[in-house]
Amino acid sequence: MSANETATITASCDAGDLLLSGGYANIGPSDLIFEEGPVESSNAQSWAFLLRTGPTAPTFDPEAKALCADFGEARIT
Repeated sequence: MSANETATITASCDAGDLLLSGGYANIGPSDLIFEEGPVESSNAQSWAFLLRTGPTAPTFDPEAKALCADFGEARIT
């Protein structure tokens, strides 16, 4: 992201999983968060936040976090 840019950052659960909570990481001290909370769509539950970066370009990538209850198929990662 660049300086003084607005973006919605989202993290989603896998389809069929349940969103328990969420949050964010890698936010600079001059960045502003306007909204934060759960978002539900037809295929997944997500956590999102609306961010406005500060006057200097961030040195890291803002990141949304979603804590999900896994009800899907077992998978090996």
